[in-house]
Amino acid sequence: MSKENISTSRIKPRFMRARQAAEYLSTSESTIWRLVQRGELPAPLKDGSRFSFFETAWLDEYADKLASMREGSA
Repeated sequence: MSKENISTSRIKPRFMRARQAAEYLSTSESTIWRLVQRGELPAPLKDGSRFSFFETAWLDEYADKLASMREGSA
């Protein structure tokens, strides 16, 4: 694979911070934390006491769940 193909391809990260997760789901950061409080998203992983990370797979599962709910109600 050429350098051009590698640099222009989008590789999905395995983990995201809350702000990135919000952008990924097209919502706000406060909504991400509200979803965690309601149990709709798992609590983030902690890196010491400073950083929280959401696994991208969790966000994908949540988006898929929303899509299937919308399809079911249509």
